[in-house]
Amino acid sequence: MPIQRRSLQKIKPKDLVEVTFLDHVSTVGGVSEPIMCRVIGEVIAMDKQAICTASWLSMDNEAHNCDSHTILIATIKSIKKLKR
Repeated sequence: MPIQRRSLQKIKPKDLVEVTFLDHVSTVGGVSEPIMCRVIGEVIAMDKQAICTASWLSMDNEAHNCDSHTILIATIKSIKKLKR
């Protein structure tokens, strides 16, 4: 079951979060099931469809030196705000 929208209302950019979500799997010649994944990072963007986290950010905020993950909200199973 996807996460409740109200859980996301507490999350804002710059928050440190742990997100558990379903991700796709690519299979050649067969059927595959989604896998449960987890990412920990800082929220760098979000909208009604997705949340974007970064687990590697340069101190000078250079976009080319950023490791980010965009996760569709419909796939999120849980999200937890972490303390810094």
